[in-house]
Amino acid sequence: LEATSNDGEASTVAALASRVFSVYARVVGGEHEALEAAVARPYGEEYETLGDLLYGQWVFDVPKLLDLCAVYGGGGGGRKARGVSPEARMLPGLLSAVFTAQPTYFADVAEAVPLMRRTLGEIAARAAPAEGEAAPDGPAIGDDELHAYLL
Repeated sequence: LEATSNDGEASTVAALASRVFSVYARVVGGEHEALEAAVARPYGEEYETLGDLLYGQWVFDVPKLLDLCAVYGGGGGGRKARGVSPEARMLPGLLSAVFTAQPTYFADVAEAVPLMRRTLGEIAARAAPAEGEAAPDGPAIGDDELHAYLL
């Protein structure tokens, strides 16, 4: 969020990021409980619960959850110098609500972690092999190749 060319642009990006976070927070906020009590099938015929709807329509998935942590977590960028953002303070509650609404996300994260570990290990090995050794799949790669590999 902080890698922008000027303060006006940074302010606009921060405001947009805040609004995006607000949308995600409202999706899992408590307002759905009143709807569930008032309407027989508030999420349509396909979905029993809000969690089923979120999961079935891919509102959240492991990459989006990781993105939320990366973008709104309290540990990064220039925002830390100005203090923890409201989004960073609210992020644990949002994540808790997502995992409470649909516990299947726990299994998805557990399945994704070994894959991420293996992929990051492969990237590290290709980017910086040990002294005098070739990377497992060939020579070390440069920054441009690494960028293309990550995309």
